[in-house]
Amino acid sequence: MKKEGEYLTRRLQSLLISVAVSYGDVNTVKEATDRFNQWMQNTDNIDTELQGRIFDAGIMYGSEKEWMFVKNQYLNVLVPSKRSQLMKALAKSRDYSLLSRCSNFSKSTMLDQELEQYR
Repeated sequence: MKKEGEYLTRRLQSLLISVAVSYGDVNTVKEATDRFNQWMQNTDNIDTELQGRIFDAGIMYGSEKEWMFVKNQYLNVLVPSKRSQLMKALAKSRDYSLLSRCSNFSKSTMLDQELEQYR
């Protein structure tokens, strides 16, 4: 029963962080972007339960530098679940030019994956 409670607590924490970041809660955004910046310095240094939310915050409140870092991580990471989180985060940018690049990148990535099936 304890493990289930811990799991639910972690899921709730992740959801609350997501909502707070989306609404621009200053303290939550600062904490999440600080963690994102720490992750940029050491990509092994991230809470796996919260990494998707931290990626989202880094992109939402970051610049092209953060966006390119996440894109490069996507290209180099082999774990499918982490790749998915990174791709989703790229779409969280509030910069229209980066969103356009994300759209083009995701289209080319999907095409590459489809072509790979036939090789």
